[in-house]
Amino acid sequence: MERKSSQEYNGQNKWTAPLAFKDYFHQGELFGEQVLDFKYILLDINRMEKDELINNENLISSIFYLDRTVKNEEEIFERLNTISRVLQYIPREDFLVFKNWVKHILINRFPEEQSGEIISLIENSNQEEVSFMISGLEQSYKKNTENALAVVKLLLEGKTVEEISEKLNLPPKKVIEGR
Repeated sequence: MERKSSQEYNGQNKWTAPLAFKDYFHQGELFGEQVLDFKYILLDINRMEKDELINNENLISSIFYLDRTVKNEEEIFERLNTISRVLQYIPREDFLVFKNWVKHILINRFPEEQSGEIISLIENSNQEEVSFMISGLEQSYKKNTENALAVVKLLLEGKTVEEISEKLNLPPKKVIEGR
């Protein structure tokens, strides 16, 4: 008896593991039909075409599109903006699933002290205001990035932590952390 299930993969390298359960065993073919077997339907999302994922216009394709390898945080926001129209029209239950998923993804990419703001922006958003949620997340990220760049610039100018703290209106701890 053979069963199939799907397996999402988003790694950089090509998938090399066996797709059939029997293939995990040395001489698995000897079992014939006497043992349960199943095969994966591999969805290698990093090798799927971008347009293929975007044009499906559903929750799973949107998440797969966002879950592809990104070079930087700006690319995450570009992708969120690309799928914003889809998010406005998916079923409400799917939107709630999306919000939960994106919340867990983004809080790991932002500094810990911004996690409350990120969670609030996501949890308080609704489908009609998806673009506002994305804009708020992007502004929060840019603010943090600008602070980090300003701290580095002032450090390179020879400013002390106290001087930087005063100039940028940041607590000394944030200056030391580069935020």
